[in-house]
Amino acid sequence: MKGFLKIACLLLLLMSLAVIFTGCGGDDVIKGINGSDGRDGTDGKDGTVWHTGEGAPDGKSVSASLGDFYLDTESADVYKLSDDGWSYLLNIKGESVNDNGSGNDDAEDSAVGSLFYTGEGAPNNAFGKNGDVYFDTLAKDVWHKNEDIWSIIGNMSGEVLKQEWEEDSVLKILFIGNSFSVDTARYMYDVAKNLGVENVKIGNLYIGGCSIDKHLGNVKENLPAYTYYVNDSGEWQTFTDYTAKDALLSENWDYISYQQVSDSSGVASSYERLDELVSLTEPLCPKAKLLFNMTWAYDRESTHSGFLNYDSNQKTMYYAIADTVESVIAESGKFELISYTGTAIQNARASIIGDNLTRDGYHLSNFGRYVACLALLHTAVGLNIDPLSYIPEDFDANIYNPEGSETVRLSDLGITLTKDAAIEIAKAAVKDAAKTPFESSFSEEERKYIEILWQNGCYRSDNNEYYYSLISNISTSSQYFATQKFTKETLPIGAVIVIAEGYTLSIDGWFNAGKNDNRPDEISGGATVTVDESFWDSPGVTSGGVEIGFNEVAFSIRRDDFSDISALTESELNEIFKIYIPQI
Repeated sequence: MKGFLKIACLLLLLMSLAVIFTGCGGDDVIKGINGSDGRDGTDGKDGTVWHTGEGAPDGKSVSASLGDFYLDTESADVYKLSDDGWSYLLNIKGESVNDNGSGNDDAEDSAVGSLFYTGEGAPNNAFGKNGDVYFDTLAKDVWHKNEDIWSIIGNMSGEVLKQEWEEDSVLKILFIGNSFSVDTARYMYDVAKNLGVENVKIGNLYIGGCSIDKHLGNVKENLPAYTYYVNDSGEWQTFTDYTAKDALLSENWDYISYQQVSDSSGVASSYERLDELVSLTEPLCPKAKLLFNMTWAYDRESTHSGFLNYDSNQKTMYYAIADTVESVIAESGKFELISYTGTAIQNARASIIGDNLTRDGYHLSNFGRYVACLALLHTAVGLNIDPLSYIPEDFDANIYNPEGSETVRLSDLGITLTKDAAIEIAKAAVKDAAKTPFESSFSEEERKYIEILWQNGCYRSDNNEYYYSLISNISTSSQYFATQKFTKETLPIGAVIVIAEGYTLSIDGWFNAGKNDNRPDEISGGATVTVDESFWDSPGVTSGGVEIGFNEVAFSIRRDDFSDISALTESELNEIFKIYIPQI
C-alpha cells in the first residue's frame, strides 16, 4: 500500500490522477479521467464529474448531474448529488500526519479521518482508520472507511451513471446470484416482453452455490470468477471469467438483485456481511434500485444436504426463510424492494400441481421458474401480470410435456392442464404472495376445492321430460354420480375441473332452466377443463334462435365401461372428480 498525502496536497493528488480543473469560484469542476469507449451508444460523460468550491454546494452555484461529487475546499467536506439534493458524505480534512510527511505506511500518529491514501487495488479493512479516504489508481475507485469497513463512494473512470426504471419501455435487471437466480431469470425476457415492455435486458452473475460472503470476497478482490449470462434478444448468451464490477459497469441497470445461497437463506446470521457487499456494489450503480430475491424452500423429499438445517422439513424451511427476510431485510429497510419468490412457490404448491415444482428437489422445474419470474416482475418491479398470455413451451419432460398448442401435460399426476389454467395458477400464486408476502395463505394439504354434493344419477339437458331434473330412478342410474348445479358465481373463471383416468365426464348446461338440444360432448378421463369466458359462452344453447351461453351447469361422471359405481364413497368420488379454485 502506497503512502499517504496531507490534505494540503489533496488537489495535487487529484490533478496527478489526470483530473482537470475548470471554472472558478463556486463552480469549479474536476472532470473525471477519460474512460474506455462508451457502451451501446452512451456517451460516457454523465456522472463522471467532481466539483470543487468554497463552501457547501447549494444547487445554484454548481451545475451538476445526479451522482456527481463536490469537495468544499474550505471545510474539506465531500458531498454527493442524489434525487434529494446534495448530501454530505464525509470530511477529509487532515488533523495530523507523521512529522516527516514522507509517505511511509506508518500511520499510527494520524487522527481519525486524517489521511488520503493511494494504491493499486482495493484497500484491506485492516488498513487505515475510520474517516480515511483511499484512491485505487488501477480501478479509479474512491473509497471511504467507516465502521472499520472500506466502501466505494465514487469512481472516476468515466463510466456512465445508471438510469432508473420509470416505465420508459426499457427494463434492465442484473442478478448477483447463483443457480437460484438462474431459475428466477430463466423466462424473464419473454414474460416482460409479453407484458408490453419494449426493451429488456437481463444479466446474471453466476457461481453455483455462491453465498453472500463469497460474493463479497470476489467483489473486494475484483476476481474474474463469474459466468455472466445475458439476455437482451430472447436468447441467453454466456461469458466466462467475468468480474462483478465489469457487469455492474457494463449497463445502465435499473435493478440490482441480491440473494443468499439457498441452504443459508433462512439463517439470519449468514446475512451479516450483506451490508458490506452492498456498500461495494451500490456505488457502481448509484441510480439502480436495490432488490432482494427471497428464495424458496426445498421439495418435501429433497436430499440436499442443506435441508438438514431445517430438520428436512419444507414448512420449517419456508417459515425460516420468510422470518429471516422479514426481520433482516424488510424491517431493517436495507432494500427498497423485495421479490417474494419463496412465498409464490409455496403458494403454487397448494394448487393441483402439488409439490412438483422442482426438478431435483431444490432447483425449480420450468413451471416453477415461470412462477418465480412472475413473482419478481410483479411483487418487486411492479409489472401488472393480468394481461399475461405467454407460457413457455419447454416444460421439463419429467413434469410437463406439451400436447398440442393449447395444453400442457402434468405427467406425474396424469393431468393435462390447458395453458390458460397453468397461467391462472401461476398468477394466483404470485398475487397471493404480494398480499401476504411472509405467510403462505394456504398449504398443499389444504388446497381449495369446491365441495361437491354428490347424488346418485345423472343429468340429461336434452331429455324431453327431465331436461332440468336429476335422473335417478331408471335402471342405469347406478352407473352415474352427479354434482349440484353451479352458476358463474359458484364456478368462477379460472376454476380447473379434473377427471381421473378410467372415468368419463359429462357436462350439462342450461340457460334459464331451459332444454338444451346441443349437449356438449363427453370428456375422457385424465383431462382437465379450464373455466373461462368461453366455457360459460358455449355455443349450442339457443334462445329465440340465437346462440347464447349457459347460466347454469352440472356434471355427471361414470366409469368408461358403464359398470355400477353406486357403492363408491364420498371420499373416493372426491378423488375421481375435483374442481380446484385458484386463490386470487
